[in-house]
Parts: sequence; C-alpha cells; structure tokens
Amino acid sequence: MTTRADIFSKQPGGESRLAYTCNLGWLDLGHMNPSGPAELWRNMLAGGDDAYIIDAVKINPSAALALAAPRAVLSKLNVPSELIEKNRKFITFRDGARGFKLEYKQSMHKKFGPRRFSRSAGGAYLIRQGLTLEQKKSVALAIYMEVSHGFERMQGSFPQSILTGDSSYSQEDLISNLVGFHIAIGTISRESALIASRVVTEQLAAQIWDREGAVGKMKNLEFKPMFAKSTVNAASFVSVDECLDQPKIPPPFLYSVKPAQKGALFMDYPQF
Repeated sequence: MTTRADIFSKQPGGESRLAYTCNLGWLDLGHMNPSGPAELWRNMLAGGDDAYIIDAVKINPSAALALAAPRAVLSKLNVPSELIEKNRKFITFRDGARGFKLEYKQSMHKKFGPRRFSRSAGGAYLIRQGLTLEQKKSVALAIYMEVSHGFERMQGSFPQSILTGDSSYSQEDLISNLVGFHIAIGTISRESALIASRVVTEQLAAQIWDREGAVGKMKNLEFKPMFAKSTVNAASFVSVDECLDQPKIPPPFLYSVKPAQKGALFMDYPQF
C-alpha cells in the first residue's frame, strides 16, 4: 500500500519511490520495475515448440487418463515414445495455424504475523508461431495488460484486501506498469522515461497528496494518467507552477505499441 512517506523514500537510483510527474501524474517507481514484463518479453522472444496434447484414450482405452494426459504421465506408464508421437494432437488456431504455450503471472508477497502470505494472478496463452517483432510486442502488451487487471482485482478481493488496504487500482498502478513494460521491451530507458514525464519536487508532490488525498483513494482502472488539479508549489517563496511549461499529456512512447486483440495472433490456452 502506497503512503505519503513513499514520496520521501529513496530508490537505489536516488529517486523517490512515489513521484508526481507533469505528464504522467503519479508514478510508483516500484511498479515501473521492468523485471516482471522483461520475463514475459524474454519468453515471447524465445518462443517454443508447437503446443500439442496426447490423446491418451487412443493409446490405452482402459487407462484412467485424461484426454490431455501430459507426456510425463505417459512416460511413467511406460508408453512408447513413438506411440506418443503418433497420437499427439496439435493445438491450433481456427485457421489451423500452430502456436506455442506461454504462461505469465504477477505475484504479491506479504507478511502476516510469522507467516508469509503469497497470491498471484496470471494466465496461459497460445501464441501464434512466426509473428513479427512488432506483432510480438503487441501480443505481449495485451497479455501484460490483462494480467495486470487480474492482479489488481485479486488485490482488492477478500481476503487479500485485508492486507493490501486501498492498494487495488491505486491511481498510479496501471500507468506505472505501462511505463515499466516499455522499459522492458526497449522502447525507452528508465532515465528517459522520467525525463519525458517531468518529475516535480518532493515538496510539491507532498502538497498534491495533502490537497487531493491519498493515491489509493482515487481509483484508476485504465492505463492512462490521472492529473492533479493544480501543480502550483504554494510553499515556495513565490508560488510557482512547476508544470507550466509542460504539455500535461502522456509522452508519445507510452502508446507507441497497441495491444493485440485475442483471436488471430494469440488466444487463451485451451483447458482440457
């Protein structure tokens, strides 16, 4: 849960953990950490073998096996590998194209007394083989957005909400995630993203918090920034609008990749 103290809590790079910016509103530099989306992006680039299931019924009708029995299960039952290959069924898109399986999740970890409480939200997807680099970015973004929404909903549901408070869909969460995604795929560097967003002083950030309330009280369900009503630093010797020379709109890099729609390029991995 983000607190006012986070404005003055320093990250390894010297920046505040929570910062207000002229062009992206509140940013949580923890959510901007690209390690999560970087894992998704690595797996997207790495690809995988064509996904398939094994028709266990054809191999051994009397065996109590599910239709999609994993290869490992069949191997333990000493089913010959050639028989497995003969009875495999590729998982395809509607047009018959094959794909590989990709899984991605986001997790939270909290201490509850002596115990460590962990929960995650994620999904499994079939990714079409042979996508271009731009198509892979588009699919990765769509997956990242979907899982991010799932994670925020999970945080806000019982019993997680007991530990997370008003953290779910806090106004800086999704926009910070989106910046972190672009850092992960190489659209922009962390330093350049902060420069483009124009971070205000900690003094002004604290004033905005005090004037408009905690970031978690104002929910943001979109990957778009929410802006403060005023960016005037009233505590300075002469009141100064720190964002006077800024456009107060998201920098172009933020929407340079469009999320793909499910269907042609990727889809939910079938449940068997």
